[in-house]
Amino acid sequence: MISLADEKLLAKWLIDIYNLGDADECSWKHIGHGMAALLAFDNWKQTDDYSKPTGRQMTRPEEVKLGALWDCVKKIVVRNGKQNMLDSLHDIAQKYPQLMYLDTFLDYDWLTYKHGLLAQNLVVPGDQ
Repeated sequence: MISLADEKLLAKWLIDIYNLGDADECSWKHIGHGMAALLAFDNWKQTDDYSKPTGRQMTRPEEVKLGALWDCVKKIVVRNGKQNMLDSLHDIAQKYPQLMYLDTFLDYDWLTYKHGLLAQNLVVPGDQ
Protein backbone atom coordinates (compact mmCIF):
# COMPACT_ATOMS: atom_id res chain seq x y z
CA MET A 1 0.00 0.00 0.00
CA ILE A 2 1.11 3.55 -0.57
CA SER A 3 1.55 6.10 2.20
CA LEU A 4 -1.36 8.30 3.25
CA ALA A 5 0.59 11.39 2.18
CA ASP A 6 1.12 9.96 -1.31
CA GLU A 7 -2.50 8.82 -1.47
CA LYS A 8 -3.65 12.37 -0.77
CA LEU A 9 -1.31 13.81 -3.39
CA LEU A 10 -2.36 11.21 -5.92
CA ALA A 11 -6.05 11.89 -5.26
CA LYS A 12 -5.53 15.64 -5.54
CA TRP A 13 -3.76 15.37 -8.89
CA LEU A 14 -6.24 12.86 -10.30
CA ILE A 15 -9.18 15.01 -9.20
CA ASP A 16 -7.51 18.00 -10.88
CA ILE A 17 -7.29 15.87 -14.05
CA TYR A 18 -10.95 14.95 -13.63
CA ASN A 19 -11.87 18.63 -13.34
CA LEU A 20 -9.98 19.52 -16.52
CA GLY A 21 -12.38 17.31 -18.47
CA ASP A 22 -16.13 17.42 -18.58
CA ALA A 23 -16.35 16.25 -14.94
CA ASP A 24 -18.76 13.43 -15.68
CA GLU A 25 -18.62 9.88 -17.04
CA CYS A 26 -15.95 10.72 -19.64
CA SER A 27 -13.66 12.16 -16.99
CA TRP A 28 -14.25 9.16 -14.72
CA LYS A 29 -13.28 6.81 -17.52
CA HIS A 30 -10.29 8.94 -18.55
CA ILE A 31 -8.88 8.57 -15.04
CA GLY A 32 -9.30 4.78 -15.08
CA HIS A 33 -7.88 4.29 -18.56
CA GLY A 34 -5.01 6.71 -17.94
CA MET A 35 -3.98 5.00 -14.71
CA ALA A 36 -4.22 1.55 -16.29
CA ALA A 37 -2.07 2.67 -19.25
CA LEU A 38 0.47 4.31 -16.94
CA LEU A 39 0.84 1.12 -14.92
CA ALA A 40 0.80 -1.25 -17.90
CA PHE A 41 2.85 0.73 -20.42
CA ASP A 42 4.47 3.63 -18.48
CA ASN A 43 2.48 6.04 -20.66
CA TRP A 44 -0.90 7.48 -19.64
CA LYS A 45 -1.62 8.31 -23.29
CA GLN A 46 -1.38 4.68 -24.42
CA THR A 47 -4.99 3.97 -23.55
CA ASP A 48 -7.41 1.58 -25.17
CA ASP A 49 -10.08 4.25 -25.02
CA TYR A 50 -8.70 7.77 -25.53
CA SER A 51 -5.79 9.97 -24.53
CA LYS A 52 -7.54 13.02 -23.12
CA PRO A 53 -10.98 14.15 -22.03
CA THR A 54 -13.14 14.83 -25.07
CA GLY A 55 -16.36 16.30 -23.68
CA ARG A 56 -15.23 19.70 -24.86
CA GLN A 57 -12.26 21.08 -26.76
CA MET A 58 -9.28 21.62 -24.46
CA THR A 59 -7.15 24.73 -24.80
CA ARG A 60 -3.40 24.38 -25.26
CA PRO A 61 -2.71 25.54 -21.67
CA GLU A 62 -5.16 22.91 -20.40
CA GLU A 63 -3.44 20.20 -22.46
CA VAL A 64 -0.07 21.25 -20.99
CA LYS A 65 -1.55 21.18 -17.48
CA LEU A 66 -3.04 17.73 -18.16
CA GLY A 67 0.37 16.39 -19.15
CA ALA A 68 2.03 17.97 -16.12
CA LEU A 69 -0.56 16.45 -13.77
CA TRP A 70 -0.07 12.98 -15.25
CA ASP A 71 3.71 13.46 -14.82
CA CYS A 72 3.05 14.10 -11.11
CA VAL A 73 0.94 10.93 -10.93
CA LYS A 74 3.76 8.98 -12.58
CA LYS A 75 6.21 10.18 -9.91
CA ILE A 76 3.93 8.76 -7.21
CA VAL A 77 3.80 5.44 -9.09
CA VAL A 78 7.59 5.34 -9.44
CA ARG A 79 8.16 6.27 -5.79
CA ASN A 80 5.79 3.59 -4.49
CA GLY A 81 6.24 0.89 -7.10
CA LYS A 82 3.63 -0.46 -9.45
CA GLN A 83 2.55 -3.40 -7.30
CA ASN A 84 1.98 -1.19 -4.28
CA MET A 85 0.00 1.16 -6.48
CA LEU A 86 -2.08 -1.70 -7.90
CA ASP A 87 -2.76 -2.92 -4.38
CA SER A 88 -3.93 0.56 -3.31
CA LEU A 89 -6.15 1.63 -6.21
CA HIS A 90 -9.38 -0.02 -5.10
CA ASP A 91 -9.28 1.60 -1.65
CA ILE A 92 -8.48 4.99 -3.18
CA ALA A 93 -11.33 4.65 -5.69
CA GLN A 94 -13.74 3.96 -2.83
CA LYS A 95 -12.78 7.14 -0.98
CA TYR A 96 -13.14 9.68 -3.80
CA PRO A 97 -16.28 9.75 -6.01
CA GLN A 98 -14.37 11.38 -8.89
CA LEU A 99 -12.03 8.36 -8.96
CA MET A 100 -14.74 5.68 -9.08
CA TYR A 101 -13.23 4.04 -12.20
CA LEU A 102 -9.63 4.25 -10.98
CA ASP A 103 -9.19 0.47 -10.75
CA THR A 104 -11.94 -0.62 -13.14
CA PHE A 105 -10.06 -1.43 -16.35
CA LEU A 106 -7.10 -3.38 -14.96
CA ASP A 107 -8.39 -6.93 -15.14
CA TYR A 108 -10.51 -6.96 -18.30
CA ASP A 109 -9.14 -9.55 -20.71
CA TRP A 110 -10.51 -7.63 -23.70
CA LEU A 111 -8.36 -4.57 -22.88
CA THR A 112 -4.58 -4.54 -23.33
CA TYR A 113 -3.74 -3.32 -19.81
CA LYS A 114 -3.98 -6.67 -18.07
CA HIS A 115 -1.57 -8.22 -20.54
CA GLY A 116 0.87 -5.34 -20.03
CA LEU A 117 0.72 -5.76 -16.27
CA LEU A 118 1.14 -9.53 -16.37
CA ALA A 119 4.13 -9.15 -18.72
CA GLN A 120 5.81 -7.22 -15.88
CA ASN A 121 5.03 -10.05 -13.43
CA LEU A 122 2.59 -7.84 -11.56
CA VAL A 123 -0.37 -9.29 -9.70
CA VAL A 124 -3.56 -7.80 -11.06
CA PRO A 125 -6.17 -7.21 -8.35
CA GLY A 126 -9.23 -9.36 -8.94
CA ASP A 127 -7.16 -11.84 -10.95
CA GLN A 128 -5.54 -13.66 -8.06
